[in-house]
Amino acid sequence: LELAEFEMPKLDPGLGAKIHVLRADPSHFALKLLTAAADAQQKAKTPRQWIQDSSSVAIINAAMYQADHITSVSLMKSGAVINNPRVSKDKSVLVFDPLDRRVPPLQIIDRDHQDFETLRGQYSSQVQSIRMLSLDGQNVWEQQPHKRWSISAVGIDKRGRMLFIHSRAPNTVHDFIDMLVTLPL
Repeated sequence: LELAEFEMPKLDPGLGAKIHVLRADPSHFALKLLTAAADAQQKAKTPRQWIQDSSSVAIINAAMYQADHITSVSLMKSGAVINNPRVSKDKSVLVFDPLDRRVPPLQIIDRDHQDFETLRGQYSSQVQSIRMLSLDGQNVWEQQPHKRWSISAVGIDKRGRMLFIHSRAPNTVHDFIDMLVTLPL
């Protein structure tokens, strides 16, 4: 488990312009999907509440959510718990909890370049989201200069380790991705 902090060179340092990255080796840490949809109370929780209730080492939002703050905007499932069964137009799906030990413990499927239907059957947990990088490492996010956001994202490095990525300082998603690919991740 490694934590790193990187300066965001295009932003004013006074904004707290840092990217925080937590890297976890899946041979030492299990990825687990926690969802309010599996909770009897079906109540959204803060990150602090999730940590206290789950004995997790670290957490990150798994996806973007609908107005109820519980239902994912697209596919999200873990075993028999299905938060949202709908596969949307979005191109990436994080899969983990392999059903076969011969497949990687986790991967991000690029639906433009991989056989999603075959691969999804090999994993119990699936979370669909918006793709930032193509399978070949290209930034696929259109520049939107007037739209700036704080960003939380997940990734996988070339050695198959999970990356939890967060930046509180608002930035365009395109510029954020360009910065990410320059980091030693």
